[in-house]
Amino acid sequence: MRKLFSLILVVCMACMMIPAMAEDSIAGEWYASLAGVTMVMNLSEDGTAEMTMPGSENAASGTWVLDGEKITVTIEDSPAEGTYADGKITLGDEDMTMVFTREMPKANEIAEVNTAAAAEDFDGTWDIAYIGYNGTLVDASLAGQALPGLVVENSTMKFTGESSLAQVFGTNALPLTFADGALSLSVSLGETSYGLKLEMLEDGMLSLTAVMGDTSATMYFVKAAAEEPAA
Repeated sequence: MRKLFSLILVVCMACMMIPAMAEDSIAGEWYASLAGVTMVMNLSEDGTAEMTMPGSENAASGTWVLDGEKITVTIEDSPAEGTYADGKITLGDEDMTMVFTREMPKANEIAEVNTAAAAEDFDGTWDIAYIGYNGTLVDASLAGQALPGLVVENSTMKFTGESSLAQVFGTNALPLTFADGALSLSVSLGETSYGLKLEMLEDGMLSLTAVMGDTSATMYFVKAAAEEPAA
């Protein structure tokens, strides 16, 4: 009887440990936010890994290895070392770090267009803050290229900086047409058509949709802070 009781006790303890072991498993989906874009890292029990974005069918594949708290995730032959501790996976170095958790981060939301905006609401100097990508806002500081600033005044607009848009349209004031709460411009240069559309958002940001032939891009701007008057 004592041996039977001991056997039952061992089986019960083993059954209790199974859920705990499953909870501690590092395999499964992990989420991180990089410049406003959610990254999904899927670690499989067999040591393979995938990196993708929600809604995207393109996945980068690789492998992962865990040694104590040290983890190495290799995606497309590019290894990234980090740690697994406190329910988080931290990958990267001092230049760029990504922290993955089990919870999907909340994406930056784009405010609705303010269709009641007046033409004078657009006036001011505007600094680029985000680039629209796949329905999310990507930090413009990580774009890795020159991006424009804007000066809007009396239904005219000019680009500042050395971006490709400034090279196409120049830095002179461009006359815009105000209608339905938006400022817009459409021109043709040779066989290519170009269009610009400025819209105010409910949160005070300004969106600029630039169309070049068959391609388009949307950028989001915040009004530059007013300079303090000299003492």
